[in-house]
Amino acid sequence: MVRPISTDLRERLILAVQRDGISARAAAARFGVSVSSSVKWVQRHRATGSVAPSKIGGHKPNTLSAHSDWLISRTQTDFTLRGLVTELADRDVKVAYLQVWRIVHANGLSFKKNAFYPPNSSAQRSPGDASNGRNIRDRLIPDGSYSLMRPGQRPTWPPCAAGQPRASASMPKSPMAIGKP
Repeated sequence: MVRPISTDLRERLILAVQRDGISARAAAARFGVSVSSSVKWVQRHRATGSVAPSKIGGHKPNTLSAHSDWLISRTQTDFTLRGLVTELADRDVKVAYLQVWRIVHANGLSFKKNAFYPPNSSAQRSPGDASNGRNIRDRLIPDGSYSLMRPGQRPTWPPCAAGQPRASASMPKSPMAIGKP
């Protein structure tokens, strides 16, 4: 994180604006700072009488602390984080996904699949004697397959006849393509 510019430089810039009567833009060019910083410092000095930097960073309280009891009771049944965000929006609480995740994670709450939510029954499982999936791999990728994974042997093309040029993308394939009948 960056540090604020020193108070000494801020005071010298403000003094130049007040004593020499130059604009904040001219003072910014003289002291080598950005115009926006110079204008903000002059405005802050006129409003508060100080050029000290304001507080940087700090802790922001979680806006869900008032609703944490509802969230904890709601997570006793099946839930998704995006669903909780939607339900909170229905309760007129505007929160981000990350805020809900932080509360759920901090309280150790999660929704795991159990007997009521069986795994995908169509997924292929390895047989008991398979070592590192070798038996399944042998059945999934048949011998004789080529790089496009289509079954069968690689296609072979007949060689060109002697004296005939090979077809290329720049040559038309039929006489009709060049306008001959």
